[in-house]
Amino acid sequence: MSLNTKTQLSFEYTLIFLVVTLIAVPSILLFKNYVYESNENIVLQNIDKLANELLNTATQIYYLGTPSRIVLSVEFPDKIENISIVEISPQEYYMVFNVTTSKGEKELLYSSKVPIKRSISITENNCYGSTQTSCNFYYFNESEIMPGPKSIRIEARGDGVYIEGI
Repeated sequence: MSLNTKTQLSFEYTLIFLVVTLIAVPSILLFKNYVYESNENIVLQNIDKLANELLNTATQIYYLGTPSRIVLSVEFPDKIENISIVEISPQEYYMVFNVTTSKGEKELLYSSKVPIKRSISITENNCYGSTQTSCNFYYFNESEIMPGPKSIRIEARGDGVYIEGI
């Protein structure tokens, strides 16, 4: 083989390596981004499923009346920073999930058709930006919202349905 042929062969291998690298690196980055977004969507869907299961069960227990209760075994996904129940008025209740996403913290609100509560509440006068409305906030403990399987007791009492971790 002559020197010219060896140089051309070396140049062709370098060119092939460069083309493969230019295709592979962006493809790997796109795939990594897709996987991350897919995982985030799965977590948000699991939170949606959890919230609907808790609220649907609370509605059933409410209409069964006192002293109805049930213990649910549920799976808490990761990325949940806080869960609270907000009582805006005696007829307006929300379950609020604060979730960490790639775009920052996101607040997911789920409306309840029945009064939902917890044993301990905090009353705040500045309720979601309105100084004329006071709200009762019922917060879940940190140990209750950690990722993994949990047992949640949902119990009908005289003034509503109580959702408590066990």
